[in-house]
Amino acid sequence: MVLATGIIAATLIVLFGEGPEMFRPHYTIRIRVPEAEGVSQKTAIRKRGILIGRVSEVELLADGVLITAHISSEFRVARNEICRIYPSVIGDADVQFALPPGEAAVDAYFADGDTVEGIVARDPMQVIGDLQGDFAGMIRSVTATTEETRRTMSRVGGLFAKNEDRINSIVANAESNMEVIRQTLQNVNELLADSEVQADVKAAVEELPELMREARATLKQIDQMTASADRNLQSLESFTATLENQGAGVVAKLDDSAVTLRFVLDQMATFSQNLNRTDTSFGLLMHDRQLYDNINQTAANLEELSRTLRPVINDARVFSDKIARHPELLGVRGAMQQSSGTKGTPPYPTFR
Repeated sequence: MVLATGIIAATLIVLFGEGPEMFRPHYTIRIRVPEAEGVSQKTAIRKRGILIGRVSEVELLADGVLITAHISSEFRVARNEICRIYPSVIGDADVQFALPPGEAAVDAYFADGDTVEGIVARDPMQVIGDLQGDFAGMIRSVTATTEETRRTMSRVGGLFAKNEDRINSIVANAESNMEVIRQTLQNVNELLADSEVQADVKAAVEELPELMREARATLKQIDQMTASADRNLQSLESFTATLENQGAGVVAKLDDSAVTLRFVLDQMATFSQNLNRTDTSFGLLMHDRQLYDNINQTAANLEELSRTLRPVINDARVFSDKIARHPELLGVRGAMQQSSGTKGTPPYPTFR
């Protein structure tokens, strides 16, 4: 009996105690949390709902609680996984490791002896207590709103009772306005039902793309004109800057030019006055008709003389040509040394 009792006790310890976990390899992770309500030794630690270890020790610190957890070596916890403690109304709390929403696990994992910061979820009973206070405030707010609504409806009823005639008049006017609107819509419908109007509307819709293209081209031209105006303004700005820098010299040159122009104008005035005078050569020429006629007659005589001298000049040219060909006509030497009648041949070239 003693032997059987010992065997049964050992079996129960192995099955329901920490016997199986004692022989599994594990590593230690320390979890720091503000509080650890419901967490004690043997509290299960899960990852996505799967048991990966248990709490081995809970230690109270000055600013929180340090939980020592033994994690089975076959499970690895990524460093971006968050440890959350969910207190329970009954039994132990639930310690869970989970990834943040929308994130993937990193390749870095917690090692033996690492410390991780944990998060404590709110106690359900505390949440219910908070909700109870919120519900009380909400009920009071609804009650106050209901009372205010009742007073408002009472005021609206009194307003309707006092202004019943005006309200009836407003309703009648609204009915007449609705009739006008209905008639207007009917007229618009009849207008749009006309085939000619529909054709005009269709033509306008078909011409709309061309109109848009023309508008786009116009806007482009306006843009180009604006750019050109901008360039002109920039050129004008540079010109004014240059004029500002060289203003004194330019003004001096303009003053000199004005003096020169004034002198030229004075000379032209003097020349015109001399032309109008009768005691000068140009004046006599301009005002003496007989002198003009004499000059004209002289020019005519010179032209007639040139026509008369032209045959004489031609005869002289023929005579000189004959003398050049037959010089014997001039004397005895020419008679003794006859000529061939040519002006002579060039000498025979010699080459070296």
